[in-house]
Amino acid sequence: MKLRKSLITASIAAAVALGAMGQVQASVYAGAFLEIDNLVISTTGVGDPAVPINYLFNTRNTATLNGTNAIETATCQGVISTVSGTDCNTTGNVLDAAPAQVGTTQADNNFSYLGPGGNEYARADSVIIDAQLVNAQPTHTINIAESELQASGSASASSDIQSTTGLTFVFDVSGPGTISVAFDADIGLLAHIAEPGALIASAQASTSVQWLFSQDNTGNSVTWNPETVGTGACVDGAQSGVGVTCDSQTVGEDLNQEVSVNTVPNSEDAYSRSPATDPGFTAFSATFSFVEAGRYTLALTENKQVQVSLLKVPEPTTLLLLGSGLFGMGIARRRIRKA
Repeated sequence: MKLRKSLITASIAAAVALGAMGQVQASVYAGAFLEIDNLVISTTGVGDPAVPINYLFNTRNTATLNGTNAIETATCQGVISTVSGTDCNTTGNVLDAAPAQVGTTQADNNFSYLGPGGNEYARADSVIIDAQLVNAQPTHTINIAESELQASGSASASSDIQSTTGLTFVFDVSGPGTISVAFDADIGLLAHIAEPGALIASAQASTSVQWLFSQDNTGNSVTWNPETVGTGACVDGAQSGVGVTCDSQTVGEDLNQEVSVNTVPNSEDAYSRSPATDPGFTAFSATFSFVEAGRYTLALTENKQVQVSLLKVPEPTTLLLLGSGLFGMGIARRRIRKA
């Protein structure tokens, strides 16, 4: 009996040790990054200027690694009046949620890529550095989400920033008005599998950016999802109702993009991530028109998400050791019976 137990123990220990050695070579990775800078909101063609009445900012970071979760959020808001009232930071970062991370301990606002090859973790981080309505600076935000596996399991991460601005327009309807948004953005996405022993593996990374300009009392609105690279008519705008339209756009890159790979070892899908293909910051703008007086809301929503999963094939050496252990058990048991 003692001999059989020792053989089982030795076989399993050797299998686990060699399995751990094999795991070091595994890498299933997904990363998503988006930075928006120099964001300015402006109005033209109205009898009186558009007056912002309030603003609301939200940031949310989530990370999950094999069932362990981390969530960090932050929010602030303000009212525009003769005396501006806000609980956003007027010095330093306007709004900064702590990083959500499992399996790693990166400093707050570390927006450098850890992977591929950064071990096993899930992390997300986001910050609003400046905001036009808070400290009179062009709005600047940065988000990142990354996950990586080296052993069988699953991981995911996401970061998002939501910004809502309520505006009131007072103008002569005989002179139509417009509101414009202009900014620079840098996006990077990568899905990567470098695991020769993967039985099932997947990596996905995506980012989405949407502007919604709506009239509060009628519900008429237009959404703009910057996707179609180029300048001209607002082909990325979807109208709901009448009286609010998207007229023109400039799109430097597709900000609503997804990359993914499945199972195939040494495969990857990327968008604007490598130095050879990443142009850095590119220009974006859109002009929305309205014809009725009233109160309007302009909302920006941006989100980054990554997901990775891995199921490894047992290594031949591991199977051989387990088989040897079972074979040894059989021999030992036969000798015991003969004795």
